[in-house]
Amino acid sequence: MLNDEQGHTAKLTGNNGKEVNWKQYIENDFLSLLNEVVAPEITFKRIYTLTGANNLYEIYLEEDKKGGIKLSDCGSGLKTIIATLTLLHTVPRLSNNYKNIFAFEELENNLHPSLERKLLKHIKKYSVRYPDSLIFLTTHSNVAIDLFGKDINAQIVRICNDGCKSTVEPAMSEKAKQTLLDDLGFKASDLLQSNCVIWVEGPSDRIYIKKWLELFGGNDLEEGLDYQFLYYGGTLLSHYTANVEEKKNTDSLIEMLKINRHSYVVMDSDKKSSEDQLKDRVKRIQKEFSNAHWVTAGKEIENYLPTEALHNYFDSSLNVEQFSFFPDIYKNIKKVETFDKVKFALDITKNKNYTKENLAKCLDLHKQTEMLIDFIRKSNQEIC
Repeated sequence: MLNDEQGHTAKLTGNNGKEVNWKQYIENDFLSLLNEVVAPEITFKRIYTLTGANNLYEIYLEEDKKGGIKLSDCGSGLKTIIATLTLLHTVPRLSNNYKNIFAFEELENNLHPSLERKLLKHIKKYSVRYPDSLIFLTTHSNVAIDLFGKDINAQIVRICNDGCKSTVEPAMSEKAKQTLLDDLGFKASDLLQSNCVIWVEGPSDRIYIKKWLELFGGNDLEEGLDYQFLYYGGTLLSHYTANVEEKKNTDSLIEMLKINRHSYVVMDSDKKSSEDQLKDRVKRIQKEFSNAHWVTAGKEIENYLPTEALHNYFDSSLNVEQFSFFPDIYKNIKKVETFDKVKFALDITKNKNYTKENLAKCLDLHKQTEMLIDFIRKSNQEIC
């Protein structure tokens, strides 16, 4: 029991900010937090205690249409999750203090990689919600390094021991992070086993698609955790295949599905008119990834630019047609000889008129983005 100094049941602040007693908090708020991490593999409908031998309390968890099971009979992974959530949420609520220092040691030891990702993602969100808290994690897991390595609010520190002393140094650069992964024994093939890989031609495609996923996916899909981008570089697409048999005859082809079986390929149609045919390499990828590809409805990905955003950006009326070549349009308006695709993508996606509503009017962008989001979600569920 959790009691205050007067012996009354302690009051806690629930997830909705309202005051609840500890029993209500555990049975409702804490249960919701637990299910956020363990679902959809497991969904608990109830958490409660029963008095056992020697008048000791035992925690029970109950799934739908199943009886309760003692926490002591559950796996170590579930116990790790509950202990972590208790430290993060219940203890601060009891003390009404959210300026804490937490130390978690090798959480991955008892967790399936999918649950490890979810728990670490929860910790990351917690640190954003409670910025006065400081969280230390020790780990040998590339999952944690991948997740926090791109977070500007996180720092990765490499600790080495030569048998006499320990040295500590921050892993700031990409080279330092790669050295750290080498120290831990991870191969490139290990790191490519992301939950979902989105193959795009280059960096500008990544900028656009990531923005679309944010706008249409509700911000709950995170790069590096739920999906990862890889670049195939335009004509290099002809050197990739998902056909395992073809690999036997052509050493230059890479087995894309072997790199990651949850692969999705986004390609420019490169068509100059609706009558033009797709290039052979695009047709082949369409066939091999029948349910996991996106060929742009226009000539290139820039043909998905919203008219409203273009008007604001160029301060003039402009409409990019379905099969227009946008780089020429840009150079003509700006009176320049080159078109920096990456810089323009970064600028236009920040434009106030680059909105979900305006993007939804661009050719088949809304439909294709929803299909990609569905693929990412299913890929993550399957891996879990």
